[in-house]
Amino acid sequence: MNNETRKYDIRLFDQVLTIVSDEPKEHVLYVAKYVEDTMRQISLSKAPDLSVSKIAMLASLQIASQLVKKEEQYRFFEKEILSIDRLLSSADPSI
Repeated sequence: MNNETRKYDIRLFDQVLTIVSDEPKEHVLYVAKYVEDTMRQISLSKAPDLSVSKIAMLASLQIASQLVKKEEQYRFFEKEILSIDRLLSSADPSI
């Protein structure tokens, strides 16, 4: 983050939205595409008559679930690394 706030007009699910962010344009566009792809996937795989707001809610739940799983993996691996670090620190250096 560079702390310089900018406005970006993006098209998301056939609607133009103005996003205000201090993230680089590439990041904002990447995230918007990810959300768009998730919404399209839900729109095609679920009932095609779902409203845009329901598709958006389902997409946000799916993306939040993915994030929580990644955070759980991160915490697991962080603990594993700390355990390995402790083992290495306590190992006999003459080995």
